[in-house]
Amino acid sequence: MWRLVEGALGAVPLIVVAVVAAHLVHGSLDNGVVALASVVVAGAVVAELGAAWRANRWLFAGAFDVGRALRRRLVSVVRLAPVGDVLDRPPGEVTTTIARDVDDVQSFLNGSLPGLASGVGALGVTAVAVVVIDPLVGASLILACGLVAVAHRATLRRQARHTALRSRLRAAQDERVVEFIQGVEVAKAFGMRGRLATQVDDALRGYQAENLRSVRTTIPMSATVAAGGALLAGVVLAIAGWRADAGDIAPGNVAALIVIAAGATRALL
Repeated sequence: MWRLVEGALGAVPLIVVAVVAAHLVHGSLDNGVVALASVVVAGAVVAELGAAWRANRWLFAGAFDVGRALRRRLVSVVRLAPVGDVLDRPPGEVTTTIARDVDDVQSFLNGSLPGLASGVGALGVTAVAVVVIDPLVGASLILACGLVAVAHRATLRRQARHTALRSRLRAAQDERVVEFIQGVEVAKAFGMRGRLATQVDDALRGYQAENLRSVRTTIPMSATVAAGGALLAGVVLAIAGWRADAGDIAPGNVAALIVIAAGATRALL
């Protein structure tokens, strides 16, 4: 919630600059407008800093609380489960789930999710400002945002398959490392250190190879989404220019839309 508020407040200075640009083009910019704009921007920045402080204070504490609760539940499940069920699972899978997978949940809670909320807040305020300036351009902006979001959703769904495979390979990697550490004394005694080290190396290479495959797959898709975000600004400006040429929108409003389009692209990405 606080990151959503932070994102919305962060878009206010951009809107103010757009309004000042419109006054400048219209020739109605005076000291009163500049003074009012300065006060609004200063107030928005202070409020944004306050929201950010509140957000960070709760986000990290909340994420660690969730991580602790998840680990306690997982350890409880392992403790109460039949011994045979636990032993049938690879040790690396249990270790990875309790340690690394919970870390991933924490990272999502205090990283990805707040970033998403902040972007939504900024984009929402920006979209409202564009709709107020010109409803047709605003509708085009919202439609374009929806198309980019659908494309990004497809990217995430494809990436999820690689994530599941990486999780299994990471568990196998952890299992080999645990086996190597636990069996190193016996391996030394029987001259098997090389064999254990080879198994660890194979697991590391398998995990590395899948990560590289995932990167090769997702980079082109991410670049496409980024290009769509940049195209968004072009679409908004093209429609605004067409409307201005037809006399349906004032030149000052076009100047305001030019400023806001850049902010909308940034918020969307």
